[in-house]
Amino acid sequence: MTAMAATSVTYQPLAALPNGSHTPVGLAWPVNPLYDIRLGELIALSESLAVATSQIAQFDNSQTGARPAIVVRIFNDNMFNLEYLGGMRYLDDQFLAAAKPVLDLIAMQSWAICHMRPGIELELHWIPGHGHQVEQHIWADRLAKEARNSGQPFSSLAGHN
Repeated sequence: MTAMAATSVTYQPLAALPNGSHTPVGLAWPVNPLYDIRLGELIALSESLAVATSQIAQFDNSQTGARPAIVVRIFNDNMFNLEYLGGMRYLDDQFLAAAKPVLDLIAMQSWAICHMRPGIELELHWIPGHGHQVEQHIWADRLAKEARNSGQPFSSLAGHN
């Protein structure tokens, strides 16, 4: 069964935005068709890693002198995928075949982030899904729904959507 879906990422910029602020940013992309929600969550993780890579590069380019340590914390509400990535779960062969390109990309992105320079750490954390009260997660869910309904990618600043 296929479904119309979308993925979203919200993040706090490391370097100031052109207006000088560090206002949280939200990004969302339609993912159509989506054959398995777990695959959508892996795509969201890959998009998060891409945003982190870009943010670190922009931040480092804006710095003079010593660069501070950076901890990239990515929160995801799909415990199944996080357990798989942590080596605590196995994927069935059918899903693994569909997810392998995304899993390979996640592995490369994770390695690249951790080897951009000394002092960068990457952490993945589980966050409660439905019924939660985490503002950034509620916003990310809303962005994904808007991207799914519109079929268009977009970005938004916190408080401006």
